[in-house]
Amino acid sequence: MNERLGVRFARIPTCAVAHAVGLLLVSAAVPAFGQPMMFLIPVEVTINAGDSITIQVFLENVAPTLLRAYQVEFPQFAGGGVAGTVTHDPQGTSACGVYQPFVPGNPDECVDGFCVDGGNACVIDPQCPGIPDIPEFHPSPCIDLSNPDYVLAGVVALPAVSAGPPPRLGSAALAAGDSVLVTDPKYLGEFVYTASEDGGGVFTIEPQNIPGGSFLRDGGSPPGDIPFTALGSIITVIQCVVDGDCDDGNACTANTCESGICVSTPLYDAETECCNPANGNTTLIDDENDCTDDICDAKKGVVTHPPFAVDTPCGDPNSSECDDADTCDGAGGCQPNFVPEGSACGGPADTQCTDPDTCDGAGACQANDAADGSDCDDGAFCNTGEACAGGVCTGGAPLDCGDGIPCTQDACDEKTDACENV
Repeated sequence: MNERLGVRFARIPTCAVAHAVGLLLVSAAVPAFGQPMMFLIPVEVTINAGDSITIQVFLENVAPTLLRAYQVEFPQFAGGGVAGTVTHDPQGTSACGVYQPFVPGNPDECVDGFCVDGGNACVIDPQCPGIPDIPEFHPSPCIDLSNPDYVLAGVVALPAVSAGPPPRLGSAALAAGDSVLVTDPKYLGEFVYTASEDGGGVFTIEPQNIPGGSFLRDGGSPPGDIPFTALGSIITVIQCVVDGDCDDGNACTANTCESGICVSTPLYDAETECCNPANGNTTLIDDENDCTDDICDAKKGVVTHPPFAVDTPCGDPNSSECDDADTCDGAGGCQPNFVPEGSACGGPADTQCTDPDTCDGAGACQANDAADGSDCDDGAFCNTGEACAGGVCTGGAPLDCGDGIPCTQDACDEKTDACENV
């Protein structure tokens, strides 16, 4: 019982289903009689996320050509959907017996739970004389030879299935001339597909009508290919019917059902906040520390800040003569990398009024000038009283060369470093 959909799925007799679907397809512009067609049952079906569905394969309109062999290959994954996947399930349970690919062996030899009958055909163990019954194994795909609508019923044939990828099934008449006329829908086999728990939307499964994949072979000598039309199956996977079906128990989200798909909307800013799903409480993720990581454990709503490794860049990235770029100390702190005090920097001049510049140990390059007003000698003869100002020796007052004689001209000659009185 599918409680969510409120629909009970019962296994309907294959013949009845086949004819019902055949009529449905005819009403939907089925190709004219004589155009072989391979189609799937159910044509359309709705299942819940996480559920499985058995897809039966049917054939009709192989006329007047006689069918001698067939093979059908399916995709591993159904196409379409808006969430999750619908995948071929090799472990899916179906109601049909299993026929494995032919395995050579002695008459009535039991191989992997199956009996190889004289090296010619594989049959289920209860049909194998002298071999104890072994619990039947029903992987997908499989062929139910007891199905009254089986296309090669009553014909000596070798059924074979392969779980893939890609999954495929088929059968071939073993004796020349063994073939069947297919007018009404006839059963070829079945596959099981399973929707993932997060699956949702409309998926399609198409028989793979490709060279070397799906084919029909006629009874001619030698057998030839029969062109055919392949019709797929539409599987609608729903996650919900009402909003309550989407409750994920997370206090940090609002959950709604939209067209059968659960839509979860965060009630917090996932870029900046970490939310505790148990109570909806939020914590800012970023601690604004360049030297710690910011990690949100979404399952617990807990934020942690493990420190970055030593020398990880942080803070001020600029470098200068007295200050290297900032780096982390490995304990969550961002440290400046100042050049030691006294290290050379800036101007190298070494004069009466200044020593070479040096780093101050706090990231700055400092001038080592003599105090303003300090005595200095600028080397000039004709001035006196020089003093340091801003690291430069500046000239003082002019030298007094007066001789006290009114009748002479007094001057200072810088070239001769002497006073002249003429």
